[in-house]
Amino acid sequence: MKTLRSLHQVGRKRFTYRFIPLSLCLSFCLFASALFAHPTPKGLTTIERNPNTNTVEIVHRFHLHDAEEAMQVILSEADLTLDALEGRAQLALHVEETFQLADGETNVPLSLVLVGAEIKGENVLVFQEYTDGLPPLVKVRHDALRDAFPEQVNTLNAKLGSRVQTLVFRDSNKWKTLKQ
Repeated sequence: MKTLRSLHQVGRKRFTYRFIPLSLCLSFCLFASALFAHPTPKGLTTIERNPNTNTVEIVHRFHLHDAEEAMQVILSEADLTLDALEGRAQLALHVEETFQLADGETNVPLSLVLVGAEIKGENVLVFQEYTDGLPPLVKVRHDALRDAFPEQVNTLNAKLGSRVQTLVFRDSNKWKTLKQ
């Protein structure tokens, strides 16, 4: 004759054996949805003074796949690829149009020089530079790839002295200000 304690242990084993497959299935579903979810498109731009050349170097970094997909939408060219020089040139020209610096007091645009673009690993980099001295207040507009991806988040890290300033452009953000 089974005791109450042995019946309890049998019930617990049945519960455990039924619970384990259910919990594994639920865990897999949660993990799979996170794994296959497409993250928000993001760009990272750095601005830093090069003491050797006395220029301000600007580097824009985008995930290669996102940038390629965005440029296909923006230019309505489904076969555009950033592996080709022409595709990278189109991206660089797009960044030149959608990223601007201006004097924070007079609103006069600063003349940036487009240097080029290259693929580095899973990213594509666009290079610009500014050859004059920056004003004390600099207004920044960063709308790169947002024509194709309105949810695009562009982060800018500027090291213009001893500190780093970060600006984040999302949604309807247009102009933000950096202080030297």
